[in-house]
Amino acid sequence: MDGDALKEMVEQLDRTETSVMVAVENGLFLDTPGKIALAEIVALSDGARAAAKTGAEQIVNIAALKIQAILSTEVHRPDRLGWRLVYVYGLPNFVGGTLAYVVVCWILAQYGGEASSVTYRALFWGATGGYVQGMYFTVQNLFTERLRQAWISWAPITPLIGAFLGLFLLQAGLAGAGFLNLKPTVSEDSVEYLEATVAAFAGFRWKWAIEKISGAINSLVGK
Repeated sequence: MDGDALKEMVEQLDRTETSVMVAVENGLFLDTPGKIALAEIVALSDGARAAAKTGAEQIVNIAALKIQAILSTEVHRPDRLGWRLVYVYGLPNFVGGTLAYVVVCWILAQYGGEASSVTYRALFWGATGGYVQGMYFTVQNLFTERLRQAWISWAPITPLIGAFLGLFLLQAGLAGAGFLNLKPTVSEDSVEYLEATVAAFAGFRWKWAIEKISGAINSLVGK
């Protein structure tokens, strides 16, 4: 096996070790059987690292597979059902994020009539984008076995963050920041569609939204 194949195996070992590290942070290896399993994983990892330096790809591959098997066994022990529901299936994230999104939508439905149509669309579609972002990030981390404790409390906040980012970004655009300049010939339906798209994307892509908002603020103050 060539060097590229060995490099790929080492990278796989890195990913497996990261999954183990996240599991440790999430409290998987606290009891006696867990500590024994973790000690075995550490020994296998050390052996694989030493073997990688000598090009012994078979040892690296076997060690990575054994580590993954131990981790899987530890995760699926009968007394780990609660842990699996939280960190393998992400149940609190899905439930918390969905409830938060429903609450935001209910509040907008109850009190949205008092706001302008632009503000209402910005908040609603921003919250929708934030909710989708929270669910997407949860699923992404579940697939890579890297769902950490912090994201459990963070996921339910995503609809609210998305709503405010959608509102701020759309208001900045309407204030003349330069990224939402619409010609008078554009129909009202097209304008509403574009506003909803901008707000939803802002709620989904926080980094992009913050960059645009920062640019708008700098533009308004003349920097």
